[in-house]
Amino acid sequence: MTEQEQEKRQRVLDPVSRISEIIFGVLMALSFTGALNAATAGRQEVRTMMLTALGCNLAWGLVDAVMYLVATLTERGRNLTLLHRVRSAARPEDAHASIAEALPGRLTEAIGPGGLEHMRSRLTALPEPPARVRLHKDDYAGGVAWKTGLALAAVGGVLVTIIMALGG
Repeated sequence: MTEQEQEKRQRVLDPVSRISEIIFGVLMALSFTGALNAATAGRQEVRTMMLTALGCNLAWGLVDAVMYLVATLTERGRNLTLLHRVRSAARPEDAHASIAEALPGRLTEAIGPGGLEHMRSRLTALPEPPARVRLHKDDYAGGVAWKTGLALAAVGGVLVTIIMALGG
């Protein structure tokens, strides 16, 4: 399986990130609508506030999409740099040091020198990587078209409308 195929199989956002984004969106909408007194506000003011809350959430969604693409590109760049450093190392020990530096926490201690050498040999055996990193069609789709996010934004809009109608 190629690296691109593996990346396609990964989730765009993990469940915790999805739920967090939903909660942030609802909180943003409530921060706008909470400033409006539904009992004394006119119809135009309520409409303006709802459009403002929707616009704020759409803008935040756009920021999230761009940041997702930047993070994806950055991670691929770091991985490519690591691969080049491992392949161009003059000695296996230099490659081991590069791999150890990229590993989180105390994982280097857990896998030991044999594990580092195994990683080095597997990395050097990979096919030639691309000259530079780039985003793929699936990355753009993941950054822009979260069907679940759009559906939950609609649910959030309905909830905010109900909350405002009840005087919240």
